Amino acid sequence: MGFNHYYKPKKKFKREYYYQDDTNYSYQPNSPWISVAKKILNNPKLKTFLFIAVLLLVIILIIVISLLFPLINKLIDYVSVNGLEGLVNLIVDFLNKIWKGTQ
Repeated sequence: MGFNHYYKPKKKFKREYYYQDDTNYSYQPNSPWISVAKKILNNPKLKTFLFIAVLLLVIILIIVISLLFPLINKLIDYVSVNGLEGLVNLIVDFLNKIWKGTQ
């Protein structure tokens, strides 16, 4: 009646007769990164997504640097005129104003 499969001996795998891919099992600490890199290399959609993400990140980084460039130039000019001691005094005065608040 359909119960014959319960009485058959179960087929168990034998270790010496099967192929096991052990690329995901290693004792190296960077093995998760290797498997992620393999997945990225094998997936074209993921490759294009990561390429676009890295490209956007580089563009944003260039924009931020170009916006902060005048501030960096002013900071370098201030340090060249007043030295590092003047910069430290400026920072300490600013922090004292914040600490004391408006009185």
